[in-house]
Amino acid sequence: MLFASVRHRASIIFGLGGLLLSGCNKQTPTIAEPVEGIPLTQQRTIDRNELGYKWPFDGGTGTIACDGGALFFRTGGTTYALSRGAGTRGYADIDAIRRTQGSGPPSDPVARLTQDERLKIFAQSSSCNSDSPGTVSECKARIRARGGLSESELTRIEVEGAERFWPPLKPPLMGLEAVNDAARQLCPH
Repeated sequence: MLFASVRHRASIIFGLGGLLLSGCNKQTPTIAEPVEGIPLTQQRTIDRNELGYKWPFDGGTGTIACDGGALFFRTGGTTYALSRGAGTRGYADIDAIRRTQGSGPPSDPVARLTQDERLKIFAQSSSCNSDSPGTVSECKARIRARGGLSESELTRIEVEGAERFWPPLKPPLMGLEAVNDAARQLCPH
């Protein structure tokens, strides 16, 4: 009976030891493109599937990292600054790989005109900017007369163009909030 009790205690001790040692064998996930100089525990791979429609980049995968509160994104052999702190370290500008934001359908298009016609009218109307308000209204009156448009129709075309970022407007870039939030989770606390 004494022998069985000792054997039982030994198996418990060896079992606990095995559990402790197995924790030492914990593997850091493989990172395809690690950011140099940052511990692997402070970076990980992220991809388009993880963020869905919030994915802001042209490419579909990369590495996010945090170093002293500075946030980074690495893809295609280049490390980009995700935060101001990283930007001061001389990394590439993240805007170079950001997608433009989509606009969705128009709220109230002038249906009797094609989108191409509305695009041209919007561009013409956008060029009617001047320091003299009378000149702007005269310019828009000429556009309405040429296109057979009412004042309301021209206003609707201007609203649609602004909603959809038509040229000459520059569409805004996708937001970085979702990627930054994921990268911040890698910062040591």
